[in-house]
Amino acid sequence: MSFNKEFSSVQRKTRQGLSAINLSLTVMVVAFVLAFGLVATSPVQASVELEDIDNHWAKERIDEWASKELVHGYPDGTFKPDAEIKRAEFITFLNRAFELVDDETELAGVEFDDVTAEDWYYEEVAAGVKAEVLSGYPDGTFGPEEPVLRQEAASIIYRLLTLDGSDGKDELPFEDRDDFDSWIVSPVNAVHEAGVLSGYPDGNFHPHQAITRGEAIAALDKALEYQHQDEDKPQGIGIPYPDGLEGIIEEFILTFAVQDQEGNVVEDAQVEIYEDEELDREVDVLETEPGGEAITLLPTGSYYFKVTHQDHEDYEGEFTVYGFDKTIWIELEKVEDNDNDDDDDDENDDDE
Repeated sequence: MSFNKEFSSVQRKTRQGLSAINLSLTVMVVAFVLAFGLVATSPVQASVELEDIDNHWAKERIDEWASKELVHGYPDGTFKPDAEIKRAEFITFLNRAFELVDDETELAGVEFDDVTAEDWYYEEVAAGVKAEVLSGYPDGTFGPEEPVLRQEAASIIYRLLTLDGSDGKDELPFEDRDDFDSWIVSPVNAVHEAGVLSGYPDGNFHPHQAITRGEAIAALDKALEYQHQDEDKPQGIGIPYPDGLEGIIEEFILTFAVQDQEGNVVEDAQVEIYEDEELDREVDVLETEPGGEAITLLPTGSYYFKVTHQDHEDYEGEFTVYGFDKTIWIELEKVEDNDNDDDDDDENDDDE
């Protein structure tokens, strides 16, 4: 896949050293932009070092997208990864990464009441309509400045990747499955099984909650990985199916989501995966990231695992990988404070 990296003639000449004439032209262009408000509310279209993502769980993906000029920061040098992403921004990110239409494709006419040809996002919205991955609201508006809900993001990615998912609410692996509208059940089941969009450590998906800019980049990046998995993934290994047949099995995404009893994510927990119940034949060793997740790829089979963390009791369990990606939710108990017991033992020793 190729990424669009367009630079204006002024930017190209800047790299070669601006002459006095070019500098004057640049000043005129800037004055024109400021005068007519062409910057609108979109992020700046220049590569900057983002100042507010160093400790963010999605830093690696955001940095990669920024390096490819798929996303940009704001004039103050921030990216605002935890801010709600607007619908115009979301479709812009998506169009840049997936190139919904090529330069020779005639864009569909945009008939939304609140989107005009003068808006900076007009062509992005038109591309999304042409690709049939988005639609507007029943009142005829698109809502470019409205936040994207998590269920809306799931629906767009579902159509983008042409996924297929179960429409049964009981199959939703989330505690808040009863909060889902019927139309979104199949898309959420599909994107979750594809490993593109998952829930939170508390076991909920929060369909009506706005998705953040960081979450949006992570989901779209995983969607890219899913779209190109046939090009990048291992060819698979021969392993028996349950009915005894031999076949080529692909690897699936396994996510460990670790939290404590209060619902707080637990980072730096070590997750050891084994082939046997005695925990002798080690398969992989992972460590949870700041978001409380540890992710790996595993072929079909049965596995055992052990989770350890210095402030929590050890946790052991088993799981089976077969046919789809999955998330394992783990709740750790905090280690009880034994300092007082030790002090009492020391006092007793002194008395003796």
